[in-house]
Amino acid sequence: MAYDMENDELAAECDELTDELDTIINDIGEIIMGIADVSPCDGCIETAKSLWRIMEEHAREEDAADILEQFAYKTGVSLNDD
Repeated sequence: MAYDMENDELAAECDELTDELDTIINDIGEIIMGIADVSPCDGCIETAKSLWRIMEEHAREEDAADILEQFAYKTGVSLNDD
């Protein structure tokens, strides 16, 4: 019984951490799009690329692809380019 309770607590904690990570990833996407909205300079583009790499690694694939597409549409710059 204690084993099941411990598993339930760990599962709840994992869910909570996943929700926090989703919030952070959403915030990163908003920052990237904020950069796109202000006619970004070279330094801002490099920052957006760095943030997008984090997003690419931790976000849902479709969310990362959406940010990539929107940024390119607004700026003419691909975050995939090195």
